[in-house]
Formats: sequence, structure tokens, C-alpha cells
Amino acid sequence: MNTDRESVSMMGDELVDKRIAPLMALVDIDFQQAAGDLIVVARGLLSLSDAALLARTPDSRLTLWNADSRICPDRARVLTGDPVLRPAVVAFDLAARQLLARLATAPGMGAAVTLVTDGTGLMLTHDRPTSDPTWLLGLAGRDGHALPVLPMATDGIWPMLAARDRPTLH
Repeated sequence: MNTDRESVSMMGDELVDKRIAPLMALVDIDFQQAAGDLIVVARGLLSLSDAALLARTPDSRLTLWNADSRICPDRARVLTGDPVLRPAVVAFDLAARQLLARLATAPGMGAAVTLVTDGTGLMLTHDRPTSDPTWLLGLAGRDGHALPVLPMATDGIWPMLAARDRPTLH
């Protein structure tokens, strides 16, 4: 867990990365409704690509993970390269751009936010996806690097990843 006082602050009972904290004020009901629209499209893309998580980086790259939390570059290439799926990918990108435009109004934000969804919920982070599985563990864990906009599925990969990040008592 990151405990560097310069990068993490307390918000209620949660540690929140100071880079994420300014986004919290922008996540209102209108933002959540727009996020819901993005999630509807993402759910279809995830289903068609047989993936568990989808991320969109600030430079519009899509990253997919399977249920074993492994990155799936081949699935992302198929998803973005298939002319039949192209309209859905474009719709997802447009919805993401609208959300990011709203976030860009926060001081110091710019558009450097990665969106992560499981087709049910949405998380925001300033971190870019990596092929290292610990990236997902840290994001899903309680280290404050992700801001939940809408809750992830309770029966999906996200709670499994979050549970792996928590120490257990034996």
C-alpha cells in the first residue's frame, strides 16, 4: 500500500490518491448517468471479446483482461480491427471522450485519466495499464489509486482482485 503522505490523503475511512481526489467532486448523478451509457456499450464489447475487464487510456488505447487477470492484447486487436465491431468501439470511444471532457474541468486534471470497467461498474485512475498483474491488484485493492464512479460487479473479477490485495489472518 502506498503511504507516502505527499500522494495519499484520507477521505472518510478510505485512502485516496491525491491525483484522484479532485475528480470526486465531478462524480455527480449526471456523470454517473453518462458513465452508465458508456458501461452499456462496454458490456457488449466485453461479451464479444470474452474478456472480464476493459480499460481505455488517455491516448484512446483499449486494454482487455481475461478472468484470470491476464492482459489479452490479441483480443484488443481483434476488437479494434474488426469492421463489424467498429461502430461499437467508436460509440465506446465517444462516450469515454464525453466523460473525460467533463473530468478535464477539474484543476490539474487534463485528460490523463484511464477508465476501467467490468461492464457493470466504472473506475477512474491516473495510472496506465501495464502487463504486470500487480497493476490490477493495486488498482482493485485499497491503495487509493482508483475512484469508483459506479460499483463493479459483486460476482466478477474486481472483488476477487480486491480480496487478493488484502492480507488474511491465519
